[in-house]
Amino acid sequence: MVYLSKRYGLELRTWPEIKQHLLFEFKLALCDWKLLAYGVLWQYLHSILHNLAYWIQGRLTMEQRTPLYDVGFNLLPEFTDSQAAASEILVFGCIFGPSIALIATVPFIKPRPNGNVRYVAIIVKRFLFHTSICLMFRCCSFLATALPGAAPHCRPMYNQTCLDRNPISDVECVIPNPDFQPPTTTSYYFFHIDVLNGCGDLMFSSHTMYTMSFILALYKYWKSTALLLFMLCIQIAIAFCIVAARKHYTLDVFSALYIVPMIWFLQDAYHTDINHKDEGVSADNIKKFYNMDMPVEDSNNVQVLEDGTDDRGSSFSPTQAITAPYGSTDSTKVTPLS
Repeated sequence: MVYLSKRYGLELRTWPEIKQHLLFEFKLALCDWKLLAYGVLWQYLHSILHNLAYWIQGRLTMEQRTPLYDVGFNLLPEFTDSQAAASEILVFGCIFGPSIALIATVPFIKPRPNGNVRYVAIIVKRFLFHTSICLMFRCCSFLATALPGAAPHCRPMYNQTCLDRNPISDVECVIPNPDFQPPTTTSYYFFHIDVLNGCGDLMFSSHTMYTMSFILALYKYWKSTALLLFMLCIQIAIAFCIVAARKHYTLDVFSALYIVPMIWFLQDAYHTDINHKDEGVSADNIKKFYNMDMPVEDSNNVQVLEDGTDDRGSSFSPTQAITAPYGSTDSTKVTPLS
């Protein structure tokens, strides 16, 4: 703990402080339980509608299941089966895993005297509410237009010998794809959860939706430009890997890259709660939105910020902040600029 405090300016909470923090987190979650439940419910509804899209693919003709022309497919050679896992490795290893781990440290690390006060319940509420809206638009999109899947387990397979004899009539050369298994039972729709191996749920990319949501959430609550740039570089690599593995069309990924931030910033601007861009976590806002008192330790850190502590840890009173550039502590001797 001493090393962390000196090296990174971090200090771990004591066990009684952790219990107090978790209790307050639980109270916040109880206040927001409807919104949290709505966000979790949409994750499940998305799984059901994902299976429905797969069922629709099974009712298409072979001509309709033929993959569409895509510039990204022409520019990027298709990954092999072993290479296709690269996008999942980047998604879970470089975005999901680190993001969840960072959020999970909130109850254990004290907020800096000149830093932000964070609560897991508030961060998770913002993330779930955002993804629920994105999932609603995504489900409407892939159910309205059934795009043929380009992934190896979705597209038709052909007998090469037959194709050589009939290069024009490829439909006659179609053979069953053993990996294409759309739903056939009611239980499959409601209880089968496999978001990585479906077909037809293309517009827009759920990989990109979740990774961009994590990136936006981390930047909102941690304000680290270095972390933002690193994750954006990973996001670009993920986008290329998704297209190269034929998991999505280029349009699916590209549209998600602007739709997801657009929804995020619209929520920031128009959804009035503690996560609004003009609000923030403070003792007054906790009282305003939750009718509770912020823990004393967190409240003291917020008060330091509101009193004028800058990012370098130097504390100024309002009068000192005005007079410091003039080398005087007497505000009456400061000549206003003309």
